[in-house]
Amino acid sequence: MEPELRLSLKLQLSPQLIELLKLLQLPRLELEQLIRTELEQNPLLEEVETDEDEPEPEPAEDTESGDEFEWAEYLQDDLESGYKPDRRRTEDFTQQIPAVPNRLRDHLMTQVHLKSESSEQTLIGEYIVDSLDEDGYLRSLTLEEIAGVLGVELEKVESALALVQSLDPPGVGARDLKECLLIQLRSGGKHDGIEMKIVEDHLNDLKNKRYQAIMRSLKISDKTLEKAVSVISSLQPRPGSGIWGPEVRYVAPDVLIERAEEEFRVFLNETSIPHLRISRSYKDVLSDLKGRSKQEKDFVRKRLASARFLINGLDERRRTIMKVMNFIAENQRDFLERGVTFLRPMTLRTVADALGIHESTVSRVIRGKYVQTPQGVYNLKYFFSAAVKSDHPEDVSARSVRARIAELISNEDKKKTLSDKKIAEILKREGYEVARRTVGKYREELKILPSKMRREP
Repeated sequence: MEPELRLSLKLQLSPQLIELLKLLQLPRLELEQLIRTELEQNPLLEEVETDEDEPEPEPAEDTESGDEFEWAEYLQDDLESGYKPDRRRTEDFTQQIPAVPNRLRDHLMTQVHLKSESSEQTLIGEYIVDSLDEDGYLRSLTLEEIAGVLGVELEKVESALALVQSLDPPGVGARDLKECLLIQLRSGGKHDGIEMKIVEDHLNDLKNKRYQAIMRSLKISDKTLEKAVSVISSLQPRPGSGIWGPEVRYVAPDVLIERAEEEFRVFLNETSIPHLRISRSYKDVLSDLKGRSKQEKDFVRKRLASARFLINGLDERRRTIMKVMNFIAENQRDFLERGVTFLRPMTLRTVADALGIHESTVSRVIRGKYVQTPQGVYNLKYFFSAAVKSDHPEDVSARSVRARIAELISNEDKKKTLSDKKIAEILKREGYEVARRTVGKYREELKILPSKMRREP
């Protein structure tokens, strides 16, 4: 074989950019913890206790010839102001909502990063994990809605879901009880066992203890059925519980949206983020470079670079989050004024294209963060949902249709409850093209009983 030269382009992230992206996706409480850790470990980074302005120090000159490190690069005036957090709003939140325990989420996220085959599959897998409920189920979104939100092909979402469903604990990522049990049976090597057939075709019979019907249909003995039922009973119907929960964690909003006269203003919640600056103690080292060892100078160089990166990274994080949140506030003005039924469909690609940034950047901005609005506290992911066909001038969000279904049912006559078909007809008159089966699916996702079970005598 002869050697051959090939020219190819590859996108490779620098270590600095990777760290910046990690900084971007941190929620406020985790960011505060990271900063506190850096303050403890880096003597050249200090917290400003007051907001009083202090005189700028005079940069020392490096009189040692041949020094490879350019001190002037790290002694720019713009660093002296450090990072000053936005404290225009005090922490007074009337609504704090519980979130899914972080332990399960972190456990799943680690596995997604280890097992995914591409960065795109990682992004989709992370979105699916963030969409799981406290039981570990994927109930709030369909695969079609996820594909619409992320702007990817349905096949890629299906592949990412298969990845999530292969993770530990077995059963996570299931969309219903049957799928949850089947995943656990397959992971336990019961691919062709009688247990699979019972769960697949006779789960309702099993729930209602119609054992004779199961034995007749599958032509098995009572002992065989007893063993199969014992195996099925040992499975976990709520894979998100157990050692992973149900710990309740209260969240504080990362962003606030408030009404100011005729406009909505966005604030980054940084009430507990320290005011940072480069420590003045570096002057002592720089004043006498000749008397310092290479090890000492290397120590100062690395710590100064780390402090500078954190300060610049916090500035970039704030600019990016504010850019995304201002767009969301403008795009969802009707929701902010009138409520959930006026939520507009929005995807990561929509925001990314409008702001000239990458979709993965938008995904990192919204990941694990909450916003306090005039309508309540919401996970930022809540604002991203696919569109539903309608006769309205603007597209309608699937979430707004769910909210409308919940509203119709809450206001129904309890003696003449609305069937899924009747709700679909009402929605059609209001301009929403929603099938009866879709109404039923949305109703189940809202954990609302069928009309017959809601009816009062």
